[in-house]
Amino acid sequence: LVVTEVALSLMLLAAASLVIESFVRMRTEPLGFRTDHVVSMSVDFPETVYAKPEQRMALLDRILDRLRSLPGVEPAFTCSDIREILLVEGRPMPASPAAYVMMTGEFITPGYFHILGVPLQRGRYPDAHDDERGEKVVAINEEMARRYFGGNDAIGQRIAFGEPKDHTAWMKIVGIVGSTRRISPFNDMAWETAAMAFVPLRQ
Repeated sequence: LVVTEVALSLMLLAAASLVIESFVRMRTEPLGFRTDHVVSMSVDFPETVYAKPEQRMALLDRILDRLRSLPGVEPAFTCSDIREILLVEGRPMPASPAAYVMMTGEFITPGYFHILGVPLQRGRYPDAHDDERGEKVVAINEEMARRYFGGNDAIGQRIAFGEPKDHTAWMKIVGIVGSTRRISPFNDMAWETAAMAFVPLRQ
């Protein structure tokens, strides 16, 4: 009985050491963005109260203004994990839906990249001038530039989300930012470097 208990204890210790090692490795894995002095929160917009986009935008403006009034607080907003079909201007659409390229995107407000410390590689960040009155623009990360534009410079090229019959408008790529790491949706313990596009929220 004692030998069995010792053997089981050794197995548990070995398993625990592997879990701790994995945790430490994940804690030290470079993510491509800062995690210190950053707090995240979620905001829900009940459609019964905020049915129109301008109502939701007005509420968001009030929230951001109040956060900016707090000493030492610099707020930004993102609506993440938008999954859509990616279209690249000048390239034919795949004949089969099974061959469509699915794109992950985020709608962001000015200051998003600065707050998270995501470096600009080429071009410029979307800013406050990129609103509903201006030309539609988008920033992409290095992984997307590498994966979909190869050795060509993606700056100045245009992309859109959705099928050709229903996408809203072409967006000109104005900036390429550093790639970030996130948890893979297929394995909670695996990091992935996703191809990402970042669209100004007001557009």
